[in-house]
Amino acid sequence: MDISKIPVQNCNTLSTVDDVGEADVILLGIPLYDGKPLKFISPSNLLRMFSHLVEGNLNKNDIYTNILNIFDLGEITSSSYRQLAVDLPTIINFINKGYGNKKYVFIGGDHTISYFTTKHIKIDTLIVLDAHLDLKDTYLHRKFNNATVFRRLREANNELNILYYGVRGYDEEEMEYIKNSDNIHILKDLTDFESYEMGETYLSIDLDVLDPSLIRQVEYPEPNGITFNELISVIKNVSKNTELKSVDLVEYLPTHIDRTELSTILKLLYNVAYHLQKVI
Repeated sequence: MDISKIPVQNCNTLSTVDDVGEADVILLGIPLYDGKPLKFISPSNLLRMFSHLVEGNLNKNDIYTNILNIFDLGEITSSSYRQLAVDLPTIINFINKGYGNKKYVFIGGDHTISYFTTKHIKIDTLIVLDAHLDLKDTYLHRKFNNATVFRRLREANNELNILYYGVRGYDEEEMEYIKNSDNIHILKDLTDFESYEMGETYLSIDLDVLDPSLIRQVEYPEPNGITFNELISVIKNVSKNTELKSVDLVEYLPTHIDRTELSTILKLLYNVAYHLQKVI
């Protein structure tokens, strides 16, 4: 099938296989911030430019990236939410029809992309690793943005279970909303995941869940974040206890090139792909 027919700027720099059909995991950049393309180079293209920073092993062990089956589809060409709502299902339906159901890593962009991606991945539970709840009813006098995205998602699907981990910034309104909801929970410990029947899950990783000493270029940094190793442990735990369908990495807002941050995000990306493949 001709990939040039779908709305992507194709770039397979991060691919570990040569063809979509060989892939277990599809990478797709969605570089929209507040509904507009980022003016600086996109996070996914930065990762492509600096992919050489990461050695072949994953997280201090003898597991190597050459066992991964990743196809880097490139970047979606959508320039607005309205266009994204059309382009994203077009791409996913094209891949599903031609190559069977694949798992995805979506690289944002801000957290609003999760509103669109989760609509096209069949899931029971959304796991959000984030410093914030993003459950406000309005923010900056608007109903839809990265601080309200999960309130809007819940309104679209109130049966969706949402589990949060790493949260440390929220307001009273958001906490009241959770108290009045039966299927939204904030987890405090890694073992808490084992208390829930999660079914098929989608994992959304806002990079501000990490401590700002690791990733500084996020829009709303919060002190006392989790470590990289804790983040990897969460991903491993989720993968072990559920069927992980797809993942997004969002809210990296680069204004300059920081090689340490890029190396951290790349290592995270490969670890995510590893656990999506269930190569355990």
